[in-house]
Amino acid sequence: MLQQGRTEEAIINIQKALELQPADASVQNTLAWVLATAPQSSLRNGARALELATKANQSAGGNDPNILRTLAAAYAGTGKFADAARSGRNALQLAEALSNAGLANALRREIKLYEADHRFEEVR
Repeated sequence: MLQQGRTEEAIINIQKALELQPADASVQNTLAWVLATAPQSSLRNGARALELATKANQSAGGNDPNILRTLAAAYAGTGKFADAARSGRNALQLAEALSNAGLANALRREIKLYEADHRFEEVR
């Protein structure tokens, strides 16, 4: 649904999945990412994204670069750009340690946005 630009429907379905598995870090992370980066401002919810990303990060022990990336986007979505950049740099270190070049490149671009006090949005 997200790839087809059906963000609102995706959010509804991910929320249903979260109701069924409230402690699932992957589901928390997915919903947090969408709420932090949705291309439509009416669908974004930075505070909820930050809450979910923080829970997912705690569950993962702070060692998952994808969750830290989401945490960074959620911080930026709430205007906490210094925290966003810090979380992004932590994610970048882990991505590089895992030799995940694609994620590392995405993080470098996003960190630049956070350092310039800008949020990250998915492109439709």
